[in-house]
Amino acid sequence: MNDKCAAGTGRFLEVMAHALEVDLDQFGALSLKAEKPAKISNLCAVFAESEVISLIAKGEKRENIIAGIHEAIGSRIAAMAGRLNVGGVSSLMMTGGVAKNIGVVSALEKALNQSIAVSSHAQMMGAIGADCLASAN
Repeated sequence: MNDKCAAGTGRFLEVMAHALEVDLDQFGALSLKAEKPAKISNLCAVFAESEVISLIAKGEKRENIIAGIHEAIGSRIAAMAGRLNVGGVSSLMMTGGVAKNIGVVSALEKALNQSIAVSSHAQMMGAIGADCLASAN
């Protein structure tokens, strides 16, 4: 999912949810209610948390902050995906626990200008793939 740190992972989202005092299970749905996503320039958990706290102090709506976090994640992933030339791929699937966050999926779809399939078993897809590979040997 990323190439340098934990940005965009489930742990990053947990830290942001904690800073915003929002239940992680509601994080995605809340972001979809945003009027104008806040600009989040850092994806380092420590710096992003400071940015979020500063935005809260300025009176920014939580929904806008969450949407900004999701857009920053989507933009970062889209940039990395561009290096892999996924623009020509006819279909994409997102796996892992973060795929359960509709806000991240929506932001990534927007950044890639492409729909993304998400399995109801997204959190288990890595284990299922590992099992398939092991069974083949």
